[in-house]
Amino acid sequence: MAQERNKLMVLCNPHNPIARVWGKQDLERLAGLARQYGVLVFSDEIFAEVVFPGYEARPFSTIDGAADHCIVSTSLGKVFNFTGFSHANMVIPNEAIRQAFRKQRDIDHYGSIDPFMYAAITAAYRRGGEWVREMVSYVFQNAVMIREFFAEHLPQVTVVEPEGTFVLWMDWRGLGLGEDALDDFLIHEAYLHLDRGSEYGPEGSGFTRMNIASPRAEIQKALGRLLDAARKRGYSA
Repeated sequence: MAQERNKLMVLCNPHNPIARVWGKQDLERLAGLARQYGVLVFSDEIFAEVVFPGYEARPFSTIDGAADHCIVSTSLGKVFNFTGFSHANMVIPNEAIRQAFRKQRDIDHYGSIDPFMYAAITAAYRRGGEWVREMVSYVFQNAVMIREFFAEHLPQVTVVEPEGTFVLWMDWRGLGLGEDALDDFLIHEAYLHLDRGSEYGPEGSGFTRMNIASPRAEIQKALGRLLDAARKRGYSA
């Protein structure tokens, strides 16, 4: 932020792909730096409804000192699988920033929604709360099951404890495979297609991202195939 050319920071909270829910101190520190250097923070909070027990997703705009230099974006895109609707809410507390946003929005003709999208979004906000609570609990139990599986059968693989979202960040470097070899093993031997960690930057090589918003029985089948492949290679504990 201290570099004058940097005017905007994109914050992802909860974070994708590492499933981190940023704490109050982290956000306060960020707000202070943004205020000090005159940087606008765009807070992507699309996963904010998917947070596990013991954690809280705090809207960045509610952090002390953040309201005058932030745009908060929320959406039902993740929690209801509405990403195809390309829908988001923009929360802009600062009047000058809000007016500048509206001006550019109108120039670019953003903001139109069709009747089907309107009906779906309205129904989700009005009646979706109980479903969301049940879904988050179910996904959390999926995460617990997967972490227990790796701890018992493939301890060389570290599964980062998720604090929210429905993705798991996994460190496979303990198997001693390069990224291409790991990808080949997972896809062609274990029949498990995961996102390469390097898709999120070079530091992610040797890691994968796994979407766990699936029926538990299907995940169990996938883990069974992985275990069979690992045993053939002599990886399994």
